[in-house]
Amino acid sequence: MPSEPESSPPIERPARRKRLSAAVAVAAALAAAAYGVYWLQVAESVEAGVVGWIAQRRAEGFEVAYTGIRVRGFPFSLRVLVDNPRMGQPHGFRGWDWRGKRVVVRVSPWDLTRATVSLIGRHKLDIGTPDGTLALTGESRNIEAELQLSRGLLGTVTVAVDDVELHPEEPYSAEREAATLSLKSARATFRRPPVPAGGDHRTATVMGEIALDGLRLPQAAGLPLGRDVSHAGGTVKVLGEIPREPWPEAIARWRDNGGTIEIEALRVAYGPLRLQIDGTLALDGDLQPIGAFSGRAEGFYETVDALRERGVVRGRDATTARFVLGALARRPEGGGAAVLDLSISLQDQKLFTGPIPLMQVGRIRWERMPLR
Repeated sequence: MPSEPESSPPIERPARRKRLSAAVAVAAALAAAAYGVYWLQVAESVEAGVVGWIAQRRAEGFEVAYTGIRVRGFPFSLRVLVDNPRMGQPHGFRGWDWRGKRVVVRVSPWDLTRATVSLIGRHKLDIGTPDGTLALTGESRNIEAELQLSRGLLGTVTVAVDDVELHPEEPYSAEREAATLSLKSARATFRRPPVPAGGDHRTATVMGEIALDGLRLPQAAGLPLGRDVSHAGGTVKVLGEIPREPWPEAIARWRDNGGTIEIEALRVAYGPLRLQIDGTLALDGDLQPIGAFSGRAEGFYETVDALRERGVVRGRDATTARFVLGALARRPEGGGAAVLDLSISLQDQKLFTGPIPLMQVGRIRWERMPLR
């Protein structure tokens, strides 16, 4: 009889499965540990960046304070929480001081080129006025900025603000309403376009789009046509590179190198005035804005009357302005409000249309502006 084949030794499948499972568990543990170390390093780097930004603002003369900084979000997100932040330059007229509940900086552990900064909770704002300090408090539905880095520099900034209302802490009254600051919405985007090698003062280094709606300023602002700006928006281009130096020295260097700002399709609805302008801004020897613009306006009769009633324009100048502007105005075909083609200039802190002075413009205090 033929002999039976010898049987093969049994395969130790359970043992192999155990060894494979153990290897997978070890690999997973090592990967988790490595990711944990990576997350901690990223958290330390982001926190150090926030602390470094605060130190830079302090070195520039701003008062910056907070009660604590915490890092949260492990493992899938990263949030830096700055508790009870405070920033300002509360030094008399035009000084300011802002305090909030919390600032939250959000960063993805897998993309360190993007960050979102949100202002959470109640806000307090002190503004220096000629009559003292205007103290306001209130909340907003949303204040958020998205930051994107490009080649190690801040490349794009997008800001969104919705439903802000700040008012004195006193009970509701006519005085409280007159001091209220509110804003329905605002959107702004600034970006750095690619700058070619050898760029000069004609090269766009920053481009921005701005739009705001429903702005009501405190009565103490003393605006010539009242408190309410229904809409303002347009496009701006900064021509020429602004040196990475302290302010206002950097602005002075930019001016000396021929830097200017182009304003395109700026639309303003303010009181009775409807205005659209294009033009160029520069800085004079005292770092104050000068510029030349062309535009078109509607509601200019009502605007001149309002300026006269508020004492911004003298009665004789108002009469001259109405006569001259009326002679230059044109009526659209098919009827409608008169349209005035304007030549507007800004010089010596005065705004002119043609040779007619319209209003005084406030002085810019560059050292008090948190723009870096």
